[in-house]
Amino acid sequence: MGCGYSASMTVQQIREPWARQPFVPFRIHYPGGAPVEVLHPETLAFSPTGRIAFIVLPDERLIRIDVALITALEELHVTSAAHGGDE
Repeated sequence: MGCGYSASMTVQQIREPWARQPFVPFRIHYPGGAPVEVLHPETLAFSPTGRIAFIVLPDERLIRIDVALITALEELHVTSAAHGGDE
């Protein structure tokens, strides 16, 4: 996935890392806002049309992003200890 920038992302480009097995956490970059981390697939949802992405943050705030405004996705390399694993 890397940190490739493009004019905008498609719904399919966002859904690919979200549905990846095993899931790898990733960061969403978009203009005018701080990058948003998706640490678990259940914290990301889409509107019925797929145009809007909803991300629930660890503090339970909800971020709403127009998918067409997403400029990049970046894989996060998180240790299992950060997810409550035994490392």
